Amino acid sequence: METSIVTYPCKRCKIQVSFKEVHYANNGRDVLCTTCYEVTVRKQMVKDKPKEVQKTISGKNLKEKYVCVKCRYNFTYIPSEATLRCPYCSHPEVLKDDYTAEKLLKEAMEMI
Repeated sequence: METSIVTYPCKRCKIQVSFKEVHYANNGRDVLCTTCYEVTVRKQMVKDKPKEVQKTISGKNLKEKYVCVKCRYNFTYIPSEATLRCPYCSHPEVLKDDYTAEKLLKEAMEMI
């Protein structure tokens, strides 16, 4: 039985890389090799990182809830991450989902 190694072409430099070295660009579709990922995506993450990252008392990053405008996918996001896009469809327009059950009940009571 012959085992063949599957390789993927890097979108930026066009070299063939194994699955272990595959990284995805910010758009979630383009495949990058480790070198190109370090040069492009990691560099952007450091550059775009906010000066003060919100932290909880325990020191962990505070995740915020968002919903995609296009596909209505609900997800969480850490403010220190690179680009805020929908992880499902890569659409850039998302809304902060800060509704809780308490807020919804209050709004419903005000409508009556």
